[in-house]
Amino acid sequence: MLRTDFGKTVEEWVEEAPETLLLLERFHLDFETVRGTPMDAVCRNLGTDPFAITVMLSGLRDNSRLLDDSVLRAYDIRQLIAYIIVNHHHFMDEELPHLEKDLDSALREDGSRFPELFPLQLKVRRFIQTFRAHMREEERHFFPYFATLAEDPKAVLLGDQSLQALTEVVRQEDEYLVEDLNAIRQATRWYHHPAGAGDAYRSLIHRLRLLEIDLRRHMAVESEILFQKVLELENEGAQGADQVHGGAAGPMAPAGNGHVPS
Repeated sequence: MLRTDFGKTVEEWVEEAPETLLLLERFHLDFETVRGTPMDAVCRNLGTDPFAITVMLSGLRDNSRLLDDSVLRAYDIRQLIAYIIVNHHHFMDEELPHLEKDLDSALREDGSRFPELFPLQLKVRRFIQTFRAHMREEERHFFPYFATLAEDPKAVLLGDQSLQALTEVVRQEDEYLVEDLNAIRQATRWYHHPAGAGDAYRSLIHRLRLLEIDLRRHMAVESEILFQKVLELENEGAQGADQVHGGAAGPMAPAGNGHVPS
């Protein structure tokens, strides 16, 4: 679907369509400078037809390895789990080592000229460690439970307290990731590299921008689609169990915390 809400600010576009960050990169726009500017005003300043912007954005989404939410909503729980693992987890497992390599190279090449790279590296390494732990926890605990529930909604049941605990774990881990990502955004002024930055520094900033896009899509698929389907199925299973067993609840699902402490 082509966007026509050009009165919204650039920041609102980024929130709703993370690929907007790639358009800013293409037009050499600093997010911090234009974040509060309506998209139609940005287009006027660029001398670009707003419709061309929305077509470009649509093309970025259509040509991405990621599917549109309207397609994913038709997936069942098992399909969504497989999609997340293949398109987000596997992608990150391949991408994060490249990010680390660019970070090391940028420090060697540009650390003396751009000392801000040294505090940035701590923030990036912290995020990577936390995110890797988060992915493994999803694969070892949350996703197997969701798959079991999809197979038989009455096979594994969570009581009210257990479901609340599971939701709280997911919410806290997402908050930790967002906090770490916010620190990286602030340190880079929303993925802006200084004039004269070397190839590795520029590549690092580009990869961080892609990481932001992927994480936003990743979290949206889980919170807005997968978790909603799981909760609906869990409720169906609980209702069935009430009729058969008088409402007895089964064991709690494993819960953990993948956040790396300061």
